[in-house]
Amino acid sequence: MDNFTLKNGNLIATRKLGFFESLIVEAIKTEEEAPQEAREDIRKGVVYLFDRLESEKGGTTYKLAQ
Repeated sequence: MDNFTLKNGNLIATRKLGFFESLIVEAIKTEEEAPQEAREDIRKGVVYLFDRLESEKGGTTYKLAQ
């Protein structure tokens, strides 16, 4: 994805992000259980977050996302 790059192990935006984009990127970066490929590829990271959210239906994270 052209809007992001991996630099020194960190996911970096190549343009100014919107509010929700920033939240998603921060969630991916801080998710301790996320596999490395989810941290390196924003598309895989978003898929990982949605899968995680789906598995936590009824939990606090799910309620916040709603």
